[in-house]
Amino acid sequence: MGKPTIDQILVSLNNEVMLGRGYLTIANGLRGADAVVFKSSPTFFGLAFEASLQMSQMYAAKLYDKTSKSVTVRSLLDRAKLEAATFKHGTPEQVSLAVKDAEKRIAGLQDILLSV
Repeated sequence: MGKPTIDQILVSLNNEVMLGRGYLTIANGLRGADAVVFKSSPTFFGLAFEASLQMSQMYAAKLYDKTSKSVTVRSLLDRAKLEAATFKHGTPEQVSLAVKDAEKRIAGLQDILLSV
């Protein structure tokens, strides 16, 4: 099987973000739950809250996974470099600059990513 296209990478990354946000939304909802409801089954709600936070972190970490052949932000940037001339709304130079900017931003996230 060949390497994924930019569109396939974007769909995959979008799904990861949506799932991570979904779990974070669940955790936020449980955090704000009525104390009476939460205390009615503290083990269940506590575990559901913790699991939702962990899952949201896992999906965030998957975006920057260093395992080979993973579909990540890095793979998107690599593919964008290779196909810079094919973008409809930017010149190859603009795409190259955008990729370099993204790489700098990712480098600034390394401490956070290590903790996740």
